[in-house]
Amino acid sequence: MNVYCGMRMENRNVTFPQTRTIIEGVNVPGVSIDDITAILNMRDAWKCLLDSVDGRLDLAYICKLNSFIARNEALEW
Repeated sequence: MNVYCGMRMENRNVTFPQTRTIIEGVNVPGVSIDDITAILNMRDAWKCLLDSVDGRLDLAYICKLNSFIARNEALEW
């Protein structure tokens, strides 16, 4: 649900079922490669966040999360 909400905040044109299907590793016809990449990046950022929820919150950690989100989308982050 968090990935889908993130995509909606970015004005990505995907539905909740499409987002869930992409997260499960299945290609969805009609969804752009950019949207698929954004969904998978957001999924990986959430996984990192949830796997390290007890970790220290510092600039390096925030940059690490941002690296997941910006992967294959931004030249610099």
